[in-house]
Amino acid sequence: MNEKHICQSIHYDPKQQRVTIEFDKNIENDGKLFLKGSGKIIESMDGFYRSNYTNAKGESKWMASTQFQSCAARKAFPCFDEPALKSTFQLAFEVNDGVHVLSNMMEHEDDTFYVPHRKRYVFESTPRMSTYLLAFAVSDEFEMSHTTTKDGYPIRGITVVVNMRNQYAMEVASKSIPLFERLFQQANGVPKMDILVIPDFAAGAMENYGLMTFNSQCSLINTSNPDMINVDHKELVAIVVAHELSHMYVGNLVTMKWWNDLFLNESFASYLERWAVNELHPEFNTYDEFMRSSFMVAMKLDGTHAIEVDVFDHNDVDEIYNHITYCKGASVIRMLIHYVGEEVIHKVLAAYIQKFLYQNTTAKDMWEMMEQVTGNQQIASMMQNWTQQVGYPVIFSSLSDNNQLVLKQERFGDPQSLQRWQIPLSYISHENPTTPKFVLFDEQSMTLPIDFSSEQAW
Repeated sequence: MNEKHICQSIHYDPKQQRVTIEFDKNIENDGKLFLKGSGKIIESMDGFYRSNYTNAKGESKWMASTQFQSCAARKAFPCFDEPALKSTFQLAFEVNDGVHVLSNMMEHEDDTFYVPHRKRYVFESTPRMSTYLLAFAVSDEFEMSHTTTKDGYPIRGITVVVNMRNQYAMEVASKSIPLFERLFQQANGVPKMDILVIPDFAAGAMENYGLMTFNSQCSLINTSNPDMINVDHKELVAIVVAHELSHMYVGNLVTMKWWNDLFLNESFASYLERWAVNELHPEFNTYDEFMRSSFMVAMKLDGTHAIEVDVFDHNDVDEIYNHITYCKGASVIRMLIHYVGEEVIHKVLAAYIQKFLYQNTTAKDMWEMMEQVTGNQQIASMMQNWTQQVGYPVIFSSLSDNNQLVLKQERFGDPQSLQRWQIPLSYISHENPTTPKFVLFDEQSMTLPIDFSSEQAW
């Protein structure tokens, strides 16, 4: 028997952004909650907001789109707006004739709907995902280009910006998607990939599942003047597109349980973007550029907070979208890759995605998978040592009285600190000049087993 429960009252806590609904009697079993509400298209560049642009006729025009990361889906509709509370979403939009609607899944016009000068778009149900990955956009002037991967997977480039096209971004996507499918041994879970450029967009890009959104700088190249296209801009576009596509796996298919593990999304994506672009365009020397734009930036800014950081409520989340999470996190992952090997890390990532498909995880899950695949039971403690404390070490070396190499570590900029790091070191010597040896330097000082007493020693 389908029993109905009538809402008696609704209480809103603005500090916690939480609603409590009281019913006329206790709910004994599972059921469905039906909510009807209304809202406004806002201008704050989060939630469901509007963007202004000038079209080809010189007219001032508006479009509307979403930016829900981190906690702004609640601004558009009532929802359980936390990353661990995944759901499927099936959307429908009623709009005026001439207006087009996009969302995560492929759009279809409802043939059974008839209202004069109106039409209804319906979308297939999404995969199980977090609310911050839901997206939709509305305009009467979308310009759409089409391409596919070599296997026929559809990619669309969509913009309202005059004289700007995202063909290059689409080209990068068409080649990156198969790369990630091969690495993760898994399709990305959505039937198409849109690259939508939004005129007013606060971030560089956003990995909405199947409907990636970008600002113009990070996705568009001015095709009206090919002489103005430069390699640095192409590299930027390639890196940003690859970053967002990697999130289809690290972030979308598998999502952190709570924002304190945001680095599981952003640090790994910041490594994977470089890996993909290096595969596609080795001439960009993107790993060398990483040292300047990421590694050195992380070292300069380190000390503000650890890679893993406590996040107590929605007010704290946006503060950790910074260079520590992205750049230092990626640098620590590259250190781990040097320690265990890139092919091994790829095996770990594939196993991790396949085990936790459509689920939520913590850092502990990732490190346990690392130990399981590598057989190295020191990885979890080593990585926690790097992700859970601020700062970084500096290593000093000297020769002892008996001609052995002595290493000493201390926190950079604070020699009085008692902090210690578990540092994976590799070295070669005259004893075996072609094969590096690895040691885990986890004390204040250690002596390497190299004899420097002979003249040939090095």
